Amino acid sequence: MIYEACTDEFKPQDKEKIKTVKNKYGIADDYLLAFSGPKRKNLQRIKEACRGFDLFVIGQPFVDHQDLPALYSGSSGLIYASLYEGFGLPILEAMACGCPVVTSNVSSMPEVAGKAAVLVDPYSLESIAEGIKEALKRREELKKLGFIQVKKFSWEKCAKETLKVYEEARK
Repeated sequence: MIYEACTDEFKPQDKEKIKTVKNKYGIADDYLLAFSGPKRKNLQRIKEACRGFDLFVIGQPFVDHQDLPALYSGSSGLIYASLYEGFGLPILEAMACGCPVVTSNVSSMPEVAGKAAVLVDPYSLESIAEGIKEALKRREELKKLGFIQVKKFSWEKCAKETLKVYEEARK
């Protein structure tokens, strides 16, 4: 398995940048992030599990890509309880920005998240809701673990491993 990585733009943003981006999208104080998209993103269950929390849903083309690092950096957590993913790049992007992650315990997500996220059953509203509460309690710990986890993934490592596969295939 050859892993992707997030780009260098994903890093903690300063308070002014976060404030500017929050104002741009009309985001109030504390908020959680989720992604819209195909049904596998599990947005309906996430919305139900997030009752009582402000939820900002990222969906292209409604959010400028360059605003993602500030949105992650200012968020209380990314709720990425997808039903399945080929990789789950937003998990790494969020971690690189110091954003705690709640993600699914299925598909590729546990492998990407390691021990740096709260894993939940994406089919269970209760599991997602409890995962959110746990992530908020463990915010600082998850932030530190996320910075460590994201370092395991790099484009340099991806390129080297890809080249190795090509070299072996030529033999």
